[in-house]
Amino acid sequence: MKKILFSAIAMMVAMVANAQVTETQSATLTLEDGTTTVYYQSDALNKAYNAAPNSGATIVLSSGTFSIPQWRKAINLYGVGFEDDATTSTKRTYITGGIELLPQDLKNMDNLHFEGICFNGNFTFSNNANNSGAPITGVVIARCQFNTLSANTNVKDLTIRQCRINGNVNGNANFKGDNVRVFNCWIANRVIDFPMNETRMSTVLVDHCITNNWYASSNYGWASPQGPYRYTNCIIRQNVAAGGQMENCLMMAYKDTEVFPDNVVTNCQWGNGLAVSSFFKDEINNLDYSETRTYELIDTYKTAGNDGTEIGLQGGYGWNKVSSVPRITEISIDKQTSTEGILKVNLKAEAQPVVVD
Repeated sequence: MKKILFSAIAMMVAMVANAQVTETQSATLTLEDGTTTVYYQSDALNKAYNAAPNSGATIVLSSGTFSIPQWRKAINLYGVGFEDDATTSTKRTYITGGIELLPQDLKNMDNLHFEGICFNGNFTFSNNANNSGAPITGVVIARCQFNTLSANTNVKDLTIRQCRINGNVNGNANFKGDNVRVFNCWIANRVIDFPMNETRMSTVLVDHCITNNWYASSNYGWASPQGPYRYTNCIIRQNVAAGGQMENCLMMAYKDTEVFPDNVVTNCQWGNGLAVSSFFKDEINNLDYSETRTYELIDTYKTAGNDGTEIGLQGGYGWNKVSSVPRITEISIDKQTSTEGILKVNLKAEAQPVVVD
């Protein structure tokens, strides 16, 4: 897998450079043996997907807008970022719609990686009669934007990090979320509806996130006073689902009136009616999303936790939206070829280190 990833990233340096110069969308398909093929134009993603085997390939997209096919193959998908970057003049990778993972067999959708993409729709995990209830395991969604994530099948070891989520992270009463982990995400609404009962014991960790909406009590029957949600080092606008655990969090609400009595609260800071602007260095009085905000807390609150890490998006993995796919920061092309007929092209690229989840 690492060999495929680094081969794809190396090829992507050239492809992104081409896209930035020619404004042509490209999709680079890399197979397990290192074979690489590049497709162009707005249907490049569809061409690459159709040419890919059922498993073991990686597709890397340039900047630009793409349509997406039904995702029925075990293929990794990377883009250059979910937002435009004015500092490098890099445009985002934008997909006109959401994505649905629907397994075709027991292991088809395991250990996939999606990164650096703006999905104009939902990210959905779906159930198929052919997979006999086996969970989709080990999927990583990193530095992406999407509306709502819906786990409409059993999921296991799901990691979501450094994403902009414009809706919810939704579970489903009929399916189990086993070791769902949400790191350093801005969430417009809430994490909700993962069941915890005798037959479906979900476990959900929300760490170093901002949640910008309120929560209602779940109707799915708690096995104990402690529900499946554990929040650590988060900034929470009002409250969390009934039975949730909160540790080292900054709560913007009143302590006594906004939190359900069966929640377990450890070492949290409370707003108690203070203006939101009093917590942030930028003094903006809300938790709304902005491409330019860093959401950095003033010193009084950033280290209020007791585990040695900063509260909020800046702690943990940090709030970094740059994809691990290289972005071209400088391009210089000689005006004419050398006497040997060679045209000199100089590139400078930046990328984040590859994180192994």
